[in-house]
Amino acid sequence: MKGLIIKDMFALRKQGKMMLMLAVFYIAFSIFTKNISMLGTMTALLCVMLPITTLSYDEYCKWDRYALAMPTSGRTIVLSKYILGGMLTLTGFLVVAAASIAIVAITGEMPVGEAIFICFVVSIISLAIQSIIFPIIFKFGVEKGRFIMLPVFVVPAGILYLLSKLGFTLPDARTLKFLAYLSPAAVLLIMSVSIVLSINIYRKKEF
Repeated sequence: MKGLIIKDMFALRKQGKMMLMLAVFYIAFSIFTKNISMLGTMTALLCVMLPITTLSYDEYCKWDRYALAMPTSGRTIVLSKYILGGMLTLTGFLVVAAASIAIVAITGEMPVGEAIFICFVVSIISLAIQSIIFPIIFKFGVEKGRFIMLPVFVVPAGILYLLSKLGFTLPDARTLKFLAYLSPAAVLLIMSVSIVLSINIYRKKEF
């Protein structure tokens, strides 16, 4: 397990400079606009896309065929991707939280607690998206999976937009905050189901 995660981290090191440049840009953008939401959103997207990038590398190099020839189980390979995604999300949370505290100190636009709460919500959303995407990628591969992922996220957004236009009342801020506090339990359940589903899909694949 440890070796698989280290392998993926080495594969991602080429993305390091790009991530650093993006972080500097969005931190500067957040200070200029006095808004940390864009920084949190882009960090969440990176935390989702980077594990997918490792899956793309694996698919291109036919890594799975080689890995399964060694004493490495499909369960271990699948779990390593989820752990990598969790590690990246935790790192992203810490980086964005630290940047948010600095931005709040400079701009004074919102309480520090509120800024940290936004980082927390963004991290939870990132984990939920990973849990939805991984089974799709393991089932269809990276290239086909990307086309399937688009309607998975566009359709719910379209439904919410349509409901708002039809006059349906969206939850107020207090209700949304309460749901956010309950979200870790929901995401843990979603991730557990996702892991089981991904392992079953992976075991049935032919490489």
